[in-house]
Amino acid sequence: MQDLLKDTVPKVPAVVIHPEDDLMMLFTSGTTSRPKAVQLTHANAVFAGIFGSQGYKVVPEDRHFMVLPLFHVNAQFISVMPTLTAGATLIMAEQFSASRYMEQARYHKATTASLVAATAKMILAQPPHELDGKNSFRLIMYAIAIPEEQWLEF
Repeated sequence: MQDLLKDTVPKVPAVVIHPEDDLMMLFTSGTTSRPKAVQLTHANAVFAGIFGSQGYKVVPEDRHFMVLPLFHVNAQFISVMPTLTAGATLIMAEQFSASRYMEQARYHKATTASLVAATAKMILAQPPHELDGKNSFRLIMYAIAIPEEQWLEF
């Protein structure tokens, strides 16, 4: 079979993607009403990247540490798209670990990250470590209210 295919040229069909073409269906959790599927276009994703990279002042030298699941809008539109749009580096953890978060962030020299209240509180619940304050973070975005005293402690 290999001999039959060695001189063939693959034919890749031309695909034109328009900004208003559907990119994905994102499912909401239903925190404000019943859960639903939301249609998002390529333009939605590009806008999130441009808006996020400018709003968070993401630069190519940034190293974004992502621990949130990709099925969630936060990971896709707060972490991935702004990082890619700015030409920065995306560090994707295989899974979230509160006990290893700061160690991983230091190891990868992360400069930015995005968390939700639950992940921030889990990290805060870990025993303090002498190296916790030694990191390269300049910005950690977060969703859902965290009491100011907890955020300052973080």
